[in-house]
Amino acid sequence: MKSYIRFWTEKVYYEETFVEGIENIPSDGTPVMIASNHQNSMNDALGILLAINDRKPNFIVRADVFGISAGFGKFLRAIGLLPAYRLNYEGAAALSANATTFKVSEEALIGGETVVIFPEGGHAEGHWLNIFKGGMAKMAFEAAELAGFEKDIKIVPACNHYSSYHGLRGRQLVRFAEPISLSKYYDLYREKPRTAAREVAAELRAKIESMMLDVKDKEFYDELEFIRCGQIGDEFAAGRGIEESDFSGRLESDKILVDKFLSARKSENPYFRVINSEEGQTRSELSFLQRKEQKSAVAADGAGEMPATPVEELLLETRQLLKTYTAHHLEDRQFRDRPTLFGLVLQLAALAVLSPMALVCLWPSAFCWFLPLHFAKKAKGDMFEGTFVLAMNILVIIPLAAILTFIVASLKFTVLFAAILVLVLPLVLLFEWRYFKTAREAIADCRYFRLSKNERRDIASDRIALFAKLTEFLKK
Repeated sequence: MKSYIRFWTEKVYYEETFVEGIENIPSDGTPVMIASNHQNSMNDALGILLAINDRKPNFIVRADVFGISAGFGKFLRAIGLLPAYRLNYEGAAALSANATTFKVSEEALIGGETVVIFPEGGHAEGHWLNIFKGGMAKMAFEAAELAGFEKDIKIVPACNHYSSYHGLRGRQLVRFAEPISLSKYYDLYREKPRTAAREVAAELRAKIESMMLDVKDKEFYDELEFIRCGQIGDEFAAGRGIEESDFSGRLESDKILVDKFLSARKSENPYFRVINSEEGQTRSELSFLQRKEQKSAVAADGAGEMPATPVEELLLETRQLLKTYTAHHLEDRQFRDRPTLFGLVLQLAALAVLSPMALVCLWPSAFCWFLPLHFAKKAKGDMFEGTFVLAMNILVIIPLAAILTFIVASLKFTVLFAAILVLVLPLVLLFEWRYFKTAREAIADCRYFRLSKNERRDIASDRIALFAKLTEFLKK
């Protein structure tokens, strides 16, 4: 089962996956709790699961997925998942059920097994770290207490990082830091359990923050994402000697880039406020709260309206460029790569020639890629897209498609031909995804050429001027 999941996750869904610090996970038989950031729903758990080879981790996950059906709930428990009931979702009455989950997890820990938990309680809506819930430290100390404080429970900080939360063929990085030894807090826990829990959580949070990209400025989150993920981010990383293939190095470069903007906002604007984010809060909600905190600080000081600082002017110009792109349904790559009419005609011709193959490959691609996206759009939060695409395909759509393809092809042709068709299903799915991705780009380029030359020139001129300012700012 794990090999099957690994193939579809690492060979089909992602273009590349990277694991760092796996040596920091103690050998089997040591009580280990892995505590990770949570930014991509089920994909975070899969990343940790597939990174570990010599342990079978037990996962603490949101309880509502166990209610899909009784059979599915049993399946989740069989593969090591345990439900966590939350006040904001399942209600106060359901919280008592957590006692069973905690008991099972604590027994697994002192038995030398691995428990994976996401201290934020639920996934964030972007590259940031939410406030930690208290369950992680409580579980760890109660397990130690159950063992008479004779076993040292190790807490391994972990983080997941993604090149994109949407679409296929992105890149994923899983990092593990040096473990935190819980035994050094045992004496403090006996005297002041809450203080010990807070200190463990603080040390853990500091280690996870040091590994991940934590965008604290929610007001300009989208603008910072555009800057770091595009040409400016590429050039900034290249200037630091980081190659395009070095995804880990690019993460470190992005952290420095984002921190430059944050530091500038803090130094230029005395009323700038970083707010602590909670599970379930969206980017727009956090942006509103951040602006509200700043206005409150300005009003309390009686300073009147605060004008935009130089770095804020840069970010506002970036926002305006993004609004221009959105208004005309454009993409930044069009002004970076400068498509030509001749190239567009060739692209459309290639799409036309390949259209019969694309039509044939709609089975089962339409079900594998487009059906999960339909359900993902109805879910609360953008971060469920990968979960629906992976979970629905791995557990339902791909097995059924393979079985039906084999049966029909066997009846129509031969068993050998049917087996070959099943084996090439991954290539069929990747071809169809690439075909539709290219078609969308061609449509976008058609919109680009519908603009007049003057309109394209004006947008390009504004972009060049903005990028020159951004590059100069990042050199400081």
